[in-house]
Amino acid sequence: MGKLEIVNWEEGYQSLLKKTVLTIGNFDGIHLGHQAILKDVVKKAGEVSGTPAVMTFNPHPQKIFREIDPPIIVKFEERLKIIESFGISVTYVVGRSKDFYRMSAEEFIEDVMVKSLSVIHIIVGNDFTLGKDRTGGIELLEKMGAKLGFGVDVQDDITMGGVLVKSTTIRNLIVAGKVYRASLLMGRRFAIKGSVTTGAGRGKDLGFPTANIVFEGNLIPPDGVYVVHVMVSGKQYGGVSNLGKNPTFGDGKFVFEVHIFDFEGDIYGEEIEVSFVARIRGEEKFKEVSELVDRINRDIAFAKGILTGL
Repeated sequence: MGKLEIVNWEEGYQSLLKKTVLTIGNFDGIHLGHQAILKDVVKKAGEVSGTPAVMTFNPHPQKIFREIDPPIIVKFEERLKIIESFGISVTYVVGRSKDFYRMSAEEFIEDVMVKSLSVIHIIVGNDFTLGKDRTGGIELLEKMGAKLGFGVDVQDDITMGGVLVKSTTIRNLIVAGKVYRASLLMGRRFAIKGSVTTGAGRGKDLGFPTANIVFEGNLIPPDGVYVVHVMVSGKQYGGVSNLGKNPTFGDGKFVFEVHIFDFEGDIYGEEIEVSFVARIRGEEKFKEVSELVDRINRDIAFAKGILTGL
């Protein structure tokens, strides 16, 4: 598998590739539905001796039109790594200005897909739209494909346990704290990467040293205690994580901290990845510190039991 080529597409760009098999989307989460499309793109490219390619957007369209950075399931850089892992050869990054979104669907298909990228086949989900004001859809793709000489495949919805696999569904599950169900739809654990910073040191005083994590851009689950896996320097550990404001101590400041099982070492300043396995409970305020310590011990025992069964 070759290294993924990343192309910041601009008007006037002309690909040297002559047989591009393409899919287009934000791909936030790279969930099971996205994965099925990526696999089909690679498979189709192999059948036609073409190049499997993805077109995606950075920054997010909401940044362009509303000047906000919406919380995302998977950061853009991580998305590129996952896309590469499926065997995609080229990712075209688009949407850096409003001009891109002003193209009509017909202009986009003819000028970008066909003339610029030499697309011979496109694979999309059944809710795919394109062009200014999203006026183009599957019917237009198929009509222009017949005219301009490219094929169109449409992937049906994927469901799991009666639940439609969509990025919106996954976001809603994460916001509700249902990280286990969200991970099932993603096909891997929902995770957040961040840098370890100095905290109040209270966890260590209580007998449960924690790594305090700073991060940005990610969607986060609600306040509470979670069973987690922690990746440190390429090695995975179990752990429990707390998101919240430590109401027992009245800090009022949000913290994301994790107690890593069977780990010793100084990791201040290092980047670690916390993968959420399951939510144990919401955040609680205890009258006595001894009650908090007892509850943490029970949380740890519960988490170890969960992780042992995985």
